[in-house]
Amino acid sequence: MTPEPKFVVFVDMLGFSALTEAHELDREVFAELQSPGAVDFLRASLESMKANQLSERFIRFHLLLEKVSHQCRLAHECSVITFSDCAFFASDDEEPAISFSTQVMQLALEDRIPVRIGVAYGEFLVVRIKADFGLTSQDHAVQFLGTGVSRAHAAEHCGVKGLRILLHPSVAAKSSKRERWANPLHLPDDERRNRAGVENELIYLWHSGHDDDYWTAIQDLRDSSATEQSQHYDATVRAVNRMRRALGRPEFIPRDR
Repeated sequence: MTPEPKFVVFVDMLGFSALTEAHELDREVFAELQSPGAVDFLRASLESMKANQLSERFIRFHLLLEKVSHQCRLAHECSVITFSDCAFFASDDEEPAISFSTQVMQLALEDRIPVRIGVAYGEFLVVRIKADFGLTSQDHAVQFLGTGVSRAHAAEHCGVKGLRILLHPSVAAKSSKRERWANPLHLPDDERRNRAGVENELIYLWHSGHDDDYWTAIQDLRDSSATEQSQHYDATVRAVNRMRRALGRPEFIPRDR
């Protein structure tokens, strides 16, 4: 039986490897989050803990994924698989994929978590998910595959820099229902020469009242980033201003770094 094609979203946290190398694992923090007194791993308060940047960003990333996933499930059937600094989302319809992608990006900006997202259309089949814990060993398996998985990953890894929602070419033939999807933002010529053939991205600015907050978040991330990461934020600044022009809004002027 051939699996039905789905809209597949791949979310990747940027700079996680560098954070992992720069900070020790806060075993005590994670142990406290799993103690009987904690609400649960993702909802426990961070304010009372001395979590380093690695632990805090990791926890907040999974917290926002859980929040957006829950909201999407209230109205749509969907599948979500999260692991480490990544997540996959799949749905039969384009609307929840748009909603999931834009909400994750917006909440990530609010929490100062840099992410890049790839979206594709193709097969998505979950074969098996299991966890087996023994006294001296653990066995975990998350087995899923399909063209939607590989295409969404390829779009996010295509080489285009910045905090973006990149649309794989497989999406173009299926865009119909939503204005932002049917009329995506075209990448500039230099970015369209990427290894996955990505030509469009999704506009994640929508309500003008939040634009200033997102713009401040992008610049805060840029100012706190290492020099070698500046290309991601320079690309994001240019992309956001293209989004604003497409929405008929004036461009933002970046503050001095």
